Amino acid sequence: MSRGVEISFFKNLKYAIIGVILGALLSLATTTTKDEQGKLKINYEVILFSSATGFITGFLFSLLQAYEEELGAYQKKLKETQLELENSKKTMESCNSLYLESLQNCQNSYQTKVDSLDRLINEHQNKLLESYDLVERAKNSFDYYSTIQSFLGSNQIERELTKCFLDKVINKPDYITRASIVDFYKLLILGLQKCTVWRGIHQGSIRSLGFTPLDDSGETYFKILRNHQIQDKKRIIILNQDEQEDLKRKDIMQAFWDKTGKDVPSYWISQDSFYDFTRLQRSVEVHDCALHNGKVLLHYHPNYHRISNPNIPEGLIMIDFGESKSAVWRAVMSIFAELENPSYAINLRQITKEDIDSLPDN
Repeated sequence: MSRGVEISFFKNLKYAIIGVILGALLSLATTTTKDEQGKLKINYEVILFSSATGFITGFLFSLLQAYEEELGAYQKKLKETQLELENSKKTMESCNSLYLESLQNCQNSYQTKVDSLDRLINEHQNKLLESYDLVERAKNSFDYYSTIQSFLGSNQIERELTKCFLDKVINKPDYITRASIVDFYKLLILGLQKCTVWRGIHQGSIRSLGFTPLDDSGETYFKILRNHQIQDKKRIIILNQDEQEDLKRKDIMQAFWDKTGKDVPSYWISQDSFYDFTRLQRSVEVHDCALHNGKVLLHYHPNYHRISNPNIPEGLIMIDFGESKSAVWRAVMSIFAELENPSYAINLRQITKEDIDSLPDN
């Protein structure tokens, strides 16, 4: 008998005692008779049997009650154990979920770091290849030193001739042929990130600066031009007679204003006025120019030549410095110098929001 059953049994043993008393009283009441002299005659055998029967019945009832209570306690404990197991299962499932999520986050983080490292390695490899190319070109240039040195003899005329030749070679704009507009925008973006004074010229329709969607490099360039903290930035747009019709189109002007006009003070001038003032030959097209800090001019010719596919033009990128005194450099410097003059005489008109709002709807 377990300890719990034993405790419950002794607690319920009173039922056995009550059974003995009730059995004895019942037997005494039902079996007591009187003899011939009138005395009460007690049947002890029946009383003993009834008491024993009552005791056994009470004992069995106490034992059964004790087992039922013990069984109830075990059932309650079993339910509590099952509930604890279910809670433990839920906790384990939650921990597994958190673990898997944490593991996935770690994997994503490691993958991101690996990708970043791959990009960094590729960038360094590209820079290393560029350095190799630069060293190779510098090495090849040594082949010309002996020839140039032979010119620099004691003869004064030879030295002057060589000096003029080198000045002619060095003091002129440098060109990148077979270049695309994307290459040009990449150079412009680099210039924007470094300069504090920006001067731009666009020769062409206004819609190409805000109405027609640009490629990704062009959009990035105008975004930087709008948001970068450049202390001083201005633009001049050169329009021929037909392109001036864009000035009357509210949809085109509003798109231009939203994309770049409101953040960059812009002026327009007729093509005739521009060439008359700068005295630039009309065969020289300016297209797109950007002057950075008044020292470096980037210039793009979109139709320099065409490759095998006649529908795909290739351009020419020019980088120019003040020392070269090229015709385009002089034209850009003179037109912006005149713009800085409060009483400039040429017909430069600023594009304003009020003018755009006053245009009729299309």
